[in-house]
Amino acid sequence: MSKNRSPNSDWLTGGVLESPVTVGTTAVPLPATAHVHRRHIEIFNNSGSGIFLGGAGVTITRGIPLPNGGNRSFSLDVGVLIYAIAASNNLDIRVLEGW
Repeated sequence: MSKNRSPNSDWLTGGVLESPVTVGTTAVPLPATAHVHRRHIEIFNNSGSGIFLGGAGVTITRGIPLPNGGNRSFSLDVGVLIYAIAASNNLDIRVLEGW
């Protein structure tokens, strides 16, 4: 068996990019500008409070909760954006994009 395997469609072949994002009481995209070849995103809540994930109209009552210290990952197309909102301002969120 060969040690060299050809990548399948789920593999990241280009690189990764990390971005800090400040989340508050107004929904913001994660990250503010998506990498043009992004295929995967990992979101880590590095703050002391929970945040909520969803689409552009996400609210704290409808969003998917991401508690302090929690992380979520998604495989998504380049044009798909995930937004975050919180009950308070200046929360530290870290985003890792892969392509």
